[in-house]
Amino acid sequence: MAPLPLTEAVAFAAAEKRIWITNAYCTPTDDQVELLVKAVKRGVDVRLMVPGQHNDQPLTKSAGRTAYGKMLEGGVKIFEYQPTMIHTKAMVIDGMFSIIGSSNLDPRSSEINEELDMAIYDREFGSRMEGMLESELSHETAYKIQQVDNV
Repeated sequence: MAPLPLTEAVAFAAAEKRIWITNAYCTPTDDQVELLVKAVKRGVDVRLMVPGQHNDQPLTKSAGRTAYGKMLEGGVKIFEYQPTMIHTKAMVIDGMFSIIGSSNLDPRSSEINEELDMAIYDREFGSRMEGMLESELSHETAYKIQQVDNV
């Protein structure tokens, strides 16, 4: 299994209020799932926004859904973007720490691919990121635990 990127692991473990993630090709590792579920148990609002019906990598989408059951049971909120393919790869933690770049939430990005991400520690930028992600929710549908069986 790929090691969890240190920046991401620390951010997930340190979050106190929110972890909002949007990711085009999301196949989280067991470690990522565990950290996100632990965050929910601490009272953190964890949201994962992924592509919906418009997806250019259906096999990756199916692979990612194998982790959805554990996340949903653990209280992670998962949303699927509906209008078109969403290709964003970003996260914001507690409205203060943001990461934007090319990395997907998957082991391949940390192990094989040559990815580039920018980490920004700034409350104003984080607030803008949260605002953008929240505005996208009007175009998203909540993923339900009942859908996991249809993977």
